[in-house]
Amino acid sequence: MSQGKFGFAETPEWEQAAQDDVLVAEVVFNLPLEKPYTYAVPEGLRDLLRPGQRVR
Repeated sequence: MSQGKFGFAETPEWEQAAQDDVLVAEVVFNLPLEKPYTYAVPEGLRDLLRPGQRVR
């Protein structure tokens, strides 16, 4: 990766991390909430989750 004018990488690590794939799950509860909660799915759980699946 080339370096910019100030000696930083052209794309900072934090920005690259933000552009990486992030899997999220929308979770609904059997409660009077206005909208679902959105959670980031950890890498180790990605293969275990399916759409419509119940979670605890």
